[in-house]
Amino acid sequence: MKLILKYLKNYKLLFMINVISVFGFILVELGIPTIMARVIDKGIANSDINYIKTMGLIIVVISIIGVLGTILLGYCSSKISTSITRDIRNDIFKKLQEFSHSEYDRFGISSMITRTTNDAFQVMQFINILL
Repeated sequence: MKLILKYLKNYKLLFMINVISVFGFILVELGIPTIMARVIDKGIANSDINYIKTMGLIIVVISIIGVLGTILLGYCSSKISTSITRDIRNDIFKKLQEFSHSEYDRFGISSMITRTTNDAFQVMQFINILL
């Protein structure tokens, strides 16, 4: 986890946008049912058509904001996870450049390629789940 946080600090702005998007998504998901309850309690109970139309328009606007926030959330999460994975792969590549020929023979080139690719992919999936 410390390793991931080390890489995550390079993407503070995207991470903050991601966190804000999550809170926005939560507010939208919780806000629409609350507005619907008010529409039923005040608009339908009192037969106030103007109130129902106004609240319906507010629900549409909130839904559009929610869709845009969800798109932003997906973009930021993907950008963070792929960027961290790229950084990890680059660091692994730099470390592999320091290996001697005997270390290459001991581990095997195909094994190192597989480990580099699969391990970085597993980290990317973990970060996607985490975000």
